[in-house]
Amino acid sequence: MRRTMKLKKWLCRAAAYGLVALMLTVSMPVFLAEGGDEPKTEQPAGQSEGSQSEGGQSESGQSEGGQSEGGQSEGGQSEGGQSEGGQSEGGQSEGGQSEGGQSEGGQSEGGQSEGGQSEGGQSEGGQSEGGQSEGGQSEGGQSEGGQSEGGQSGGGSGRKPVNPTRAPEPETPAAPAATEEPDVAEGTPVSLTTGRALEGERSAIFALALDNEPDGRPQAAMSDADIVFEIQAGEDGSTTYLALYSDVLPETAGPAERLNPMTLSLAQAFSAQAVGAGSDGLAVDAPVIDALNGGSYFFRDTGRFAPHNVMTRIQKLASEINLAAPLTGNLMFGREYSRGAESATVFRVHSNPDMGYYPSYEFVPSEGVYYRYYNRRDNLDATGVHYTCANVIVMRYDGPWDQPLQGQGVCSYFLGGSYQRGTWRMTDGELFFYDEAGERIVLRRGKTFVHIVDNETLLEIAR
Repeated sequence: MRRTMKLKKWLCRAAAYGLVALMLTVSMPVFLAEGGDEPKTEQPAGQSEGSQSEGGQSESGQSEGGQSEGGQSEGGQSEGGQSEGGQSEGGQSEGGQSEGGQSEGGQSEGGQSEGGQSEGGQSEGGQSEGGQSEGGQSEGGQSEGGQSEGGQSGGGSGRKPVNPTRAPEPETPAAPAATEEPDVAEGTPVSLTTGRALEGERSAIFALALDNEPDGRPQAAMSDADIVFEIQAGEDGSTTYLALYSDVLPETAGPAERLNPMTLSLAQAFSAQAVGAGSDGLAVDAPVIDALNGGSYFFRDTGRFAPHNVMTRIQKLASEINLAAPLTGNLMFGREYSRGAESATVFRVHSNPDMGYYPSYEFVPSEGVYYRYYNRRDNLDATGVHYTCANVIVMRYDGPWDQPLQGQGVCSYFLGGSYQRGTWRMTDGELFFYDEAGERIVLRRGKTFVHIVDNETLLEIAR
């Protein structure tokens, strides 16, 4: 009897528990549907916010939470889904391969992150952080005079903020403070090409035409030059160099390129001795030294491919021709330089990236210099020295490229992490630079890099 009673009590309790469980199961969907604690649904898998998503592919935005056409995000980040083997072109691939940026837990091919941090999609060739672009299409930023926000962006932010509400950025951020060189004592000889104090007498200036074809790279001793011009060679955007040496005269530099009316006019604008492998379009009696009339100053480097292997003995040349140093220069340098109102610490000159002519710069305030990059890699000379400079000038000129530089035009100045626009003018064979108010530009003491490009060349100011 007692066993029967216990069995009945146990069956009653089991039935009660089962009823409660059944009631909870039925009522739970109703509870959630009426606003319970179910988490809010994020963006659908494969959908791209802020750009077009073709079957999950995001060309300049973020593909978050799923598969983006095999997971590939061109110029952005593929987070939380499949990224075609984990690869993100120009952005960040968490756990995969990053082609030009940094990869967390994966392989970084090119490894160099120019312009800042690659974690979060920013890298040279990846994110252009709201960057400003002058004169054409912007690869991921704001475009002045070209296609802008809301148009095509070939490389974008890659990471969606957790909070979609973002604080507005200042329109003209202040330029970072740059490390300055000490004042020059009164009466101290000053270089005409860098503005720096000299320990001895001022040297003559030698202007060497340098080869910039792929087989001519890396150049030897270009990092020793005081001023380097990168000059558009024609309509295709290919370029050549003219390097001015005075403060430091290297033993050997090259490979030498042929001189032409454009490079000769620039050498003469600085009262420099023009030197090259040969001459194109110049008079027979042009004041140049080349491999035809100065054979002992040139030799061929057998470790390079001909004809891109003509090297120049600069020190031998300087010691034997006894060229007098110019008395005055046409550039102005000073500790109180012409600082621009806008900040620009990373920028790129799109001469012709497809052909391998793609220079870019990053300003490092602690060193007070711009580090130069070429085709998204460190711009190193033949000894492995990274090219740096204190000033960068971008001159606009529409040619003719086979004639001497003449006339005037607009230009952009990047000095000490700042940016401003101005003008250049070739007057009586001398080259001068002015700000927008018509005042002479005062450069920072140190080396200067000058680009001469046509009006169609894109100048991208990334940040």
